[in-house]
Amino acid sequence: MVELPVVLVNNNPPHSGVGRYAYSLYRYSRKLGYKIAMISLESYLFDKNYNVARKIHLGGLVLYMNYLRISNIVFNSGKIYHITNNGYLTKLIPKIKQASNAKVVVTVFDTIPFYRRELGDILLAIRAFSNIRYADFIIIDSKFTEMSLPSYLSHIPRKVIPLGVDHDLFKPRDKAWARQELGLPSTTPILLNVGTEEPRKNIPTLLRAFREVVKKMPKAKLIRVGPMERPTARLIKRLGLSDNVLYTRVDDRKFALLYNAADVYVHTAYLEGFGLPVLEAMASGTPVVAGKAASVPEIAGDAAILTDPFDVEGIAGEVLRVLTNRGLREELSQRGYQRSLRFSWEKTALETIEVYSRLVEHGH
Repeated sequence: MVELPVVLVNNNPPHSGVGRYAYSLYRYSRKLGYKIAMISLESYLFDKNYNVARKIHLGGLVLYMNYLRISNIVFNSGKIYHITNNGYLTKLIPKIKQASNAKVVVTVFDTIPFYRRELGDILLAIRAFSNIRYADFIIIDSKFTEMSLPSYLSHIPRKVIPLGVDHDLFKPRDKAWARQELGLPSTTPILLNVGTEEPRKNIPTLLRAFREVVKKMPKAKLIRVGPMERPTARLIKRLGLSDNVLYTRVDDRKFALLYNAADVYVHTAYLEGFGLPVLEAMASGTPVVAGKAASVPEIAGDAAILTDPFDVEGIAGEVLRVLTNRGLREELSQRGYQRSLRFSWEKTALETIEVYSRLVEHGH
């Protein structure tokens, strides 16, 4: 195994989108024969298969407050530190540069905080991207995110490296079998949506579109994987959808089966840095109806039905078209799966390793 002088720094759990990136990058780098180290807030979640060279449990959300502890244990000149997200962890970047001659790579997933209304989020984004100015290399997950980067980062070398998907977990399976495993009805039309209820996820539009679907198919179900906020609960009740909407949180195996059990995956977000659930649905062979916005078109290509994310009638119409047209479902399933093969964690890891090698050899 080739040992690289690289330390991944992560503060997100494996089940989160950002956490999945860090853990997958670590795991697949090792599968490719490259030994790297990892510092993680969630180090207790590692099992024996990770065999991490350096594991530190860092309490609290603000990892940078433990900077001295980290520096005393793992800072060595000539290292490459990969800050695996553009949130709180970016506070470490100028400190690393001050303390050593190490190179710093940072992954930027999105610039979404700049678009939020909360002053705290905007200030956090300003501070985070100010810290990123000291990085030696930026990895971006989509061309959309690259185009939205602040201009004061234009001097830093960068590369778009799309996220991957675990094809062993997310893959086509028999729908009837998946529903049986999950205890879901065999003939009920099922829509799936995955994610938080941040405003950008556009859940109210999803629910209003689903109400139009229910008018045509009263037994249809919408399964949401994610949290339910109080405003959403009130909207569901007001729309008369209490018997049709199911919220759930499941383990990875059941999560993957939900994609297989669904007739269509519906993604109404209007702002995404990448849109990993769209890719997971396509890898599972599930037809996708998604908003034509942000990064989603470059991820989905022509393998999904893209529509205005705010057009309730338009979304409902496309969903009904998929639900009532077997030929269309099969076509979208095949195109989506083939499209998903362009993305893998192995490819993400390999392209990232090329960045590390470039920094080791050339310094930029």
